[in-house]
Amino acid sequence: MSDNPDIIHPRARVFGAYWMSLPKRDFLPDRDQIDLLQLKEILPSFVILQYESPSMVRFRLAGTDEVRRYGFEITGRNYLDFVPEERRAQAVQTFQTMLNHPCGTRNLIETVTSSGRIVLNEAIGYPVRGSDGRADQMIFQSNDIEGRLKPHQRKDVVVEHRRLRERRFIDIGAGVPSLAA
Repeated sequence: MSDNPDIIHPRARVFGAYWMSLPKRDFLPDRDQIDLLQLKEILPSFVILQYESPSMVRFRLAGTDEVRRYGFEITGRNYLDFVPEERRAQAVQTFQTMLNHPCGTRNLIETVTSSGRIVLNEAIGYPVRGSDGRADQMIFQSNDIEGRLKPHQRKDVVVEHRRLRERRFIDIGAGVPSLAA
């Protein structure tokens, strides 16, 4: 939400305010209602994920900042391949909660880079309906808030989303589920 005090990065606040302004049906906007031109300043930091099964959460689209962070094109890849095995069930549960409750989420994630550096990333995500009307997609906007790469470090790329430091669900009109949900 635009007034959510938990959201740290200004670009995430812009995204939250925009998402909340969209027309919705049963708490969710249709993905085709999102006008990317209104988000052009922050578009490079977006990913769209599609929940296909507990073992496949596919990157449907990745902005240029995200491709740069990973060091290669991630569109079509499984997000869960970048999550440690011991944390995958928790990640899947978060996606299922976002889509089924429904709600948004704010996550602070410790990411390990190829040089071994730890980067703290804030990822804000909201569910959307795909073109078939199903609630199976999520749009995330992310920002490194600690340990940001300097231009000369651009080859230092994401290896693993090692640890979830904090997760909070965001009320989008259906209430907030418990963190155990």
